[in-house]
Amino acid sequence: MKKCELQTSRLLHIVVWHKDYPKIYALTELMIKQKEGQEPPPFDLPNKLNEARTITPLFLAVQKRLEEVVAYLIACNANPNVKRNSFEEDTPLHFAASRGMTKIVKALCSTEKIDLNVKNKLGIGKGPASCVYELYIRDLCLPFICLCELTP
Repeated sequence: MKKCELQTSRLLHIVVWHKDYPKIYALTELMIKQKEGQEPPPFDLPNKLNEARTITPLFLAVQKRLEEVVAYLIACNANPNVKRNSFEEDTPLHFAASRGMTKIVKALCSTEKIDLNVKNKLGIGKGPASCVYELYIRDLCLPFICLCELTP
């Protein structure tokens, strides 16, 4: 994490970045207890407000390939549809699907909140199934497309 990013990050982003599992769990539980009813939940807030490359702790956990943390944040009702503020405007599902992160895709798809048809800005606007299909990820492609009930 760059120094300028560290200065504008929230505490949960920092502990996710450092893969500090005990602090991730403790901090998330504390946030849930202290901020009940807050919209959006504190763990859905991006690390940099109104700047490029903003990401939520969930997206950061996906980037770091922290399967357990992704599943935990989803279980805590984190929003899996928040787009990264970048050129592509990917969701965590776009990012994971296009990189073959099978277990993380399954964790993200385990919530009813997931939007399987959300589009990013890459090209004309692609859904997660298209991202997978174009990369020919054989062990993920067909099951994911069937799960989404989409055609690539």
